[in-house]
Amino acid sequence: MQRSTKRRAWFGRSGERPEDVLGVHALARTSEVYQKVRGAILARQPLSGFHLGRWTMIYPHALGAVGKYPYVLCFGYLDDTSLAGSPEGARPHWYWLPVAHLSHLNAETGPWRSAPAYTQPRLTGFQPDVVVAETQAQPA
Repeated sequence: MQRSTKRRAWFGRSGERPEDVLGVHALARTSEVYQKVRGAILARQPLSGFHLGRWTMIYPHALGAVGKYPYVLCFGYLDDTSLAGSPEGARPHWYWLPVAHLSHLNAETGPWRSAPAYTQPRLTGFQPDVVVAETQAQPA
């Protein structure tokens, strides 16, 4: 019998603490990533790193939580064409990403990229911690 390689979602049981479900080290990593993303928003810096194990370049615009889970709204490149190391051929999009899915983030230099605010997707129940001040950004 072959084992399924599909990833199964598990959301924990009622009454479990996040550290019981994720492990203390995962929560510490999420906290470090949260602080890097927060700093990037305040400094309007792009970040490169990994999202679920795949390379990405993001321009974070909002950071906060839905319930007790941190999320970041970012403009960026998550598709296969960006894996070559340059986002030049890729088309950027808006993404809501769970902070726990990001790792190995590095601050990058270069122009800040964005799109009109009316194109940003909404996330029901999002409570912002920090939001980028909207000024002129280089269109993608």
